[in-house]
Parts: sequence; C-alpha cells; structure tokens
Amino acid sequence: MLSQIIGQVVSKGYAFQMEILIRAGKQDYSIREVPIVFVDRLYGQSKLGANEIKTYLKGVFRLFMTF
Repeated sequence: MLSQIIGQVVSKGYAFQMEILIRAGKQDYSIREVPIVFVDRLYGQSKLGANEIKTYLKGVFRLFMTF
C-alpha cells in the first residue's frame, strides 16, 4: 500500500517524489504518469532556488547509493 511506502520515505522536498517512485517500483507496484498542465505564473516568484537544487541533488545521490 502507498501508506506503507510513505512510512519508509526519508527524503524531503523534491527528492521525496523520486524516492516514492523507486520504493514503489522495487515492490512491483504499477506506476503510471498522469499529465498535468502548468499555467503561467501571474504573480510571485518560484521557490526553486539554489538551496532547493542542492538539497535535491544530495537526495538523488543518497538514493543512488542506497538503492
């Protein structure tokens, strides 16, 4: 079940999504893509800064070394 997988996840932020995919695939869950449409931002700024990118890359590296 998805709740079991989520209970095992240790990643935060954007790496969280990747870890869920890896764990689900390892347990032979069926994974499908659901298309979404992003609309242009009307105001504000993206929260994706250098710190988020660095955290993501560290998370990906950790997943690569773990799995």
